[in-house]
Amino acid sequence: MMRLDTLVRTIHESVHAASDALMKKNLELLKLFFENDEGSSASDIYDELRKSQSTMGQKLKPSTVVVQYPIVTNNEIKLHDVHVPLITLVPISMAEITQVTFKTELEVTLENDELIVSFPLNSSSDNQTLPNEDGQNKENLTNTTLEITLKPTTSPQGLLKLVEGYEKALRAQIPG
Repeated sequence: MMRLDTLVRTIHESVHAASDALMKKNLELLKLFFENDEGSSASDIYDELRKSQSTMGQKLKPSTVVVQYPIVTNNEIKLHDVHVPLITLVPISMAEITQVTFKTELEVTLENDELIVSFPLNSSSDNQTLPNEDGQNKENLTNTTLEITLKPTTSPQGLLKLVEGYEKALRAQIPG
């Protein structure tokens, strides 16, 4: 048995922890698309961000690949090096939790002006039997359904503008 507010708080904290894990995963984009201009890796800066330490003044440069682009000049083909930021080549997808639904059957009682909940032993006909330590079957407590809805989030305007700027710089490198 537990207090209802404790159950709700526990569920809320679990959802918050899942959201934090998604946010940290989204921050890992720094590792993929940028490197430090001053010797330390983007991973170091990412780790500082995760620890909420200041990263002001740190310079990141985009991770790039060199693609040789053909140019026709005076009836001959020459190759021109184009430095392509990786962030312009890969679609960036992030996720966020938009809805969590937790369904279960509870027994509710009132004790000392507080709601107390417990999971009934025989709450529905859909319960399954599970073997206990002695190998004998016992009733499962309840059927519980947890539904978490993830949806792609729109990229922040700052990230969109950053990618747009790199795409313009990329176009400027290609002759013609």
